[in-house]
Amino acid sequence: MNILMVHNRYRFRGGEDVSTEAETAMLREHGHNVEPFSRDNRDIPELGGLEWGSVGPALRLGAETVWSRSVHREVKALLRQRSFDIVHVQNSFPQISPSVLYAARSAGVAVVQSLRNYRLVCANGTFYRDDAVCELCMGRAVGAPAVRYECYQDDRVATGAVVALQSIHRLAGSWDRSVSVYIALSRFAAGKHIEGGIPADRVVVKPNFLADDPGPGSGDRSGFVYVGRLSEEKGIDTLLEAWESIPAPLTIIGDGPLAHLVEQATARNPRIDYRGARSNTEAVEVLGSAQAAVVPSRWHEPFGRGVIEAYSRATPVIAARMGALPELVDDGRTGILFEPGDADDLVRAAERVLADPDPSIMSQAARLEFEAKYTADENYPQLMGIYDQALRTRPA
Repeated sequence: MNILMVHNRYRFRGGEDVSTEAETAMLREHGHNVEPFSRDNRDIPELGGLEWGSVGPALRLGAETVWSRSVHREVKALLRQRSFDIVHVQNSFPQISPSVLYAARSAGVAVVQSLRNYRLVCANGTFYRDDAVCELCMGRAVGAPAVRYECYQDDRVATGAVVALQSIHRLAGSWDRSVSVYIALSRFAAGKHIEGGIPADRVVVKPNFLADDPGPGSGDRSGFVYVGRLSEEKGIDTLLEAWESIPAPLTIIGDGPLAHLVEQATARNPRIDYRGARSNTEAVEVLGSAQAAVVPSRWHEPFGRGVIEAYSRATPVIAARMGALPELVDDGRTGILFEPGDADDLVRAAERVLADPDPSIMSQAARLEFEAKYTADENYPQLMGIYDQALRTRPA
């Protein structure tokens, strides 16, 4: 099978980039031809935080976000010159734009689009604003609240461009007529997109997976670990507050806008070990030596890569009852759920782990969950089934 893999890379490498690379490698390992078509946000000075406020550059980028003439021209020519079975769009924002969908449709090639964030139905892609979940734009023809609150990059012009993208393509029927199958990472994320207007009969659920299995951790386990971005929506404040009362070590790996709060907490709390940003290899190694990983998110997580990384190391997970996390964490079996933003409840969850008379039971369950659902061997047939569905149902 010949696949054109379309992805707009982020300025700072993140989970979406990792997942795209993993799917590409998996397909190639099974003998498929995968050709990348990409753009990179590092190539756009406007996204560096200096020029969005300059109306000229912002308007130019905004117009390209809604419809990129160059991408439409390039992809249309590429599909005319070469034979492709599938165009798989991982992320088209902001440089590729939905024009890629029309190029594929005009060539009669089936389109699969991954829903790795909420950008099609929420301007900032997270349903999170001012330290709280926000769904004011859900179901609206035009996301006026997003413009009012400057939800994308704290800039009204930039947010207007995203809202224009959503509104114009919703009105034009782009999401209905140009995509054969949408891939959501969880039932929760699928539901939110359907609520936001994505056709329900086109949405299927396929989780992320780990391309490489690091194997279960071994030896004595001690303490807890958090791996991820240090930001409000990730629940860092809840984590730090809870650890004032938890008598066990906590290792924090990551970076972000709340790094200073973590540094301050480390200075006053000897049980916290902040290691800053580290390689994925080191983070996974630390996961394998912990009693549990902590995922205290306060936003609608569409998935939870940190959860399956912990499971791969046979490490249970303490997670907030938020977004897709309750789908991944079986409370009492592979981990423990707590109420999001509730530090006291997080303390109770940690105490349950510390008091567990036989932690190997939950540890083994976490590893079995990984083996059953989140390996490449399990994921490959799911992706091929989606591609087959797309070929059978491609829009006329």
